[in-house]
Amino acid sequence: MAGKEAYITGVGQSEVGVRLPRHPLLLTVDAVREALDNAGLRLDQIDGVFTYPGKMNGYTAFSPVGSEDLIEVLGIKSKWHMGAMEQPAQLSAIGMAAMAVKQGVCRHVICFRTVYEAGGMADPAQYMSGAKQDTVTGSSQWTSPFWATSAACWTAQYAARHMHRYGMTREQLAQIAINGSKNAMANPRARAITKEELTLDKYMSRG
Repeated sequence: MAGKEAYITGVGQSEVGVRLPRHPLLLTVDAVREALDNAGLRLDQIDGVFTYPGKMNGYTAFSPVGSEDLIEVLGIKSKWHMGAMEQPAQLSAIGMAAMAVKQGVCRHVICFRTVYEAGGMADPAQYMSGAKQDTVTGSSQWTSPFWATSAACWTAQYAARHMHRYGMTREQLAQIAINGSKNAMANPRARAITKEELTLDKYMSRG
């Protein structure tokens, strides 16, 4: 039966760090189990799995775990699962899960995102397949020659254009980074990466 609403009932997070030796799939399982405990659900109640952007080999451990990996390792009886670049960024997995619940396709859905790029650089033989190529195709041909391989590089251009057109200042833009830093400082696990809170003076001094 289709429902009128969909709710986020549990949240989980794995260990956070730089170049963690633990396999990304095991980190994902840690986060999923914590989310289940937080929601008060059993694994056999899960009937959907959504992630973004799905398993990818084109970038160094950018997305090393797909929905099918999690389904197989945990034995999830999935009615519908998805992970694809066609979705518009990370929150799309939550949007797709909400739609599945509202339409009555699934009742309890796991949404996850696994990022393991720093760990991948520590084990290039396993995670850097396809990263070293003589040629590039698709949209990468317009970005890779300029080393613009990160979303931070792409969005920086949009931000620069917005500042030029609408007069947004660096002080205003800084609030995004400062807010992110405050949130990280409130998370004990993030302390492995965020050692001290970012201030406006520190932000402006970095050029």
